[in-house]
Amino acid sequence: MSSSMKLMAGIMAQSLLPILAIVAGIVAGIWLLFLGEWKLVIGGVVAVIAAPFLISLLLMLTMPIAALIALVSGGGNNKLAVIVGVAAALAIAAFTNAVVVAFAGTSFLACTRFFTGDGGVKDLLGTGNISIAYVPYLILAWVLAVSPWLSLASKDPDNEMSNATAANAALFFALFLSCFYFNQFFAIIVFIAFAVVQILILPPVLLIATREKSYM
Repeated sequence: MSSSMKLMAGIMAQSLLPILAIVAGIVAGIWLLFLGEWKLVIGGVVAVIAAPFLISLLLMLTMPIAALIALVSGGGNNKLAVIVGVAAALAIAAFTNAVVVAFAGTSFLACTRFFTGDGGVKDLLGTGNISIAYVPYLILAWVLAVSPWLSLASKDPDNEMSNATAANAALFFALFLSCFYFNQFFAIIVFIAFAVVQILILPPVLLIATREKSYM
């Protein structure tokens, strides 16, 4: 990952996306209240507040892997320590990004299930446009999906992996939601690509970039 891309990811995760998430949340909330979806709005507010804490607890499942790294590193076998360290770092990053994808999908399903108008989720495999009234549900889904990762990234603004993870998730999920509004079948393809990039491609790319920086 080039220095310009790292800089862009940092700016997006620390400045642009948090502001956009706040504005989008306000717009979606007002729009949904106008539609009478006060339960969804209240649930969304609770989710935005609670999600970072709950996700932090979930990510604690990777602590045994971190303990394994410390154990091997103290064993005196440098080659084994490097191999285990790289494998463990990839496993932790892949697990974290799998949670990112799963949380995005859950946010989408949780929000869209409230929509009862014509052209809703029943058109999942259709190719026609859906109702404009569907838009605030999609906006709220995006806000719920990216908010916890932006919150976690803000706690460690110099962490390139956190910034890139949050920025990539926000952009890919926004693309998925945009595609879903116009062509739901293509949106499924985009979501699969999102999962592949987030879980399989992004971790090794970021790990290599981080190691290159440490050797400079």
